[in-house]
Amino acid sequence: MNTLGLDFGTTNSSAALFRTGDLTVIRSPASEPSGILPSLLYIMRDHKHRLGKEAARRYLHEDTGRPAEWETRHAGTLEYWVSIDMPSVLGGRVEPVLIRQDVFVQEDVGAKGRLLQSIKTALRNPNYAGTSIFGRMYTVEEMITLILVELRTAAEEAAGGPVEQVLLGRPVTFTHNLHDDARAEAILCQAARAAGFERIAFMLEPIAAAYSYHINADRRQTALIFDCGGGTLDLTVCEIGGSEPPRVLATRGLLIGGDDFDRRIMERFLWRHFGYGKPHEDDRRLSYEVYDYLLDWARHPDLTRHEYYRDIKRAATVNKAGPEFTALYSLINNKYGYQLFEAIEKAKIALSSQEEVTLSFHVDGIDIDQRITRQSFSRAIQDYLSQIDDAVQEVAARSGLAETAIDLVICTGGSSAVPAIRSLLESHFGAKKLRQHNSFLSVSSGLAIAASLNGHMG
Repeated sequence: MNTLGLDFGTTNSSAALFRTGDLTVIRSPASEPSGILPSLLYIMRDHKHRLGKEAARRYLHEDTGRPAEWETRHAGTLEYWVSIDMPSVLGGRVEPVLIRQDVFVQEDVGAKGRLLQSIKTALRNPNYAGTSIFGRMYTVEEMITLILVELRTAAEEAAGGPVEQVLLGRPVTFTHNLHDDARAEAILCQAARAAGFERIAFMLEPIAAAYSYHINADRRQTALIFDCGGGTLDLTVCEIGGSEPPRVLATRGLLIGGDDFDRRIMERFLWRHFGYGKPHEDDRRLSYEVYDYLLDWARHPDLTRHEYYRDIKRAATVNKAGPEFTALYSLINNKYGYQLFEAIEKAKIALSSQEEVTLSFHVDGIDIDQRITRQSFSRAIQDYLSQIDDAVQEVAARSGLAETAIDLVICTGGSSAVPAIRSLLESHFGAKKLRQHNSFLSVSSGLAIAASLNGHMG
């Protein structure tokens, strides 16, 4: 029976099958040619949806560059029972009373659709059940299911038959609260079941990455798997290679990833281009909360219906206030946040091979040419690097091994290529021990291999 290895990721997702010694990377219509599926979901007014690269294309074509048009609309009526104490009327008895309450929501009536990204990080939040989109509630489970269905359908086409079993990757830590961590895994399991999988099992993502390296390693070695993706960093010390399956010695997870580095670039290098800290009228400055919203492009539209929007609009119209406030107004009003963060991501990636880059972004009153050096970027993320350094030392200590006893360090996940992170790992283990391994497909490949070789479906 075919078992799909499936890596549902914060930034990208992928899947693979391993049969009779051959690995097949699953490619769906929404995937990149490499098989990487950007974890993007675009939901349209008729509740049809697009995924991956097509989701981004539709959003940029249909919803970017236009102002929001908010209207308050009646969303329905809630009915619920409450117990009311009415002693003077009913002699002290408590009676149930039916309450009807009209619900009103604000809706951008000009929107053609809504783009969602980093859905996986919603699993961390026990208070987030989902979001209302064009009058319909979408749960986290439903949004994940749409992505899993895409990969399962493509897998069945590649396999030429049903794919009813899945080995899903999960981070070492969804959240540090054990109850909430179990809840996150349960939601992911429910989404897989809704996608049509009948048998579902989980494996830690860094252990899966170990399998993808292990399959071609002839001799036994002790490895640190360093898996740094968009939302989390996962560390595992394990024995790999040879005829025996990988043996885990220690694990450690951090809620740090590439998205955090992108937000830090926005904060340290780009806020000033949107007026942060600058007075726009007399000694008046925009609230810090305005700029806090800027750290997540998906929250930008919220500013257009927030009380802060009035201040942003006024700052943009004050004579001699400066072009920064015009840029801020354009960024928020015309929904350029996604494009800006795409430019941030590209600049971050370029710093892995260049000592400095110029982040350029020019559109509708926004004119940015920001020089960023590798050294200044490293300083900007120093607090994250300190946490990563502590985690590396801790996982080595948990394994019971000295750092010198670790034979190699397998780096995977897009953010593991950040030079400051590489330098950190080199300081502990030496440059010769570092291996960059299949950064975006190692987890899904390893899941497929593990499911096939060792019967991890139970």
